[in-house]
Amino acid sequence: MPSNLPIIKANTTHENISKMRVIASANKRSVAKELEWLIEKHIEEYEREHGEIETMVTIAADKDMSSADKIKKSFKMGFEKVNKPND
Repeated sequence: MPSNLPIIKANTTHENISKMRVIASANKRSVAKELEWLIEKHIEEYEREHGEIETMVTIAADKDMSSADKIKKSFKMGFEKVNKPND
């Protein structure tokens, strides 16, 4: 069944893909699900060290924040992203 989830495209070597297939199979997952699991674990580790990453999704889900505050915060996040200087 097709998924409506967003797609991440990454360039890597044939060797990495072959190895990921072996790992995914050993974990009884598809390569896509194995990569999703790895991403989730990496995010959890990062947030343990640096605190929760706030996104438009987490702002929208915040039941303690008023709709007006959500809009202001979301707008500010988008504005900062667009105007962030290049590193």
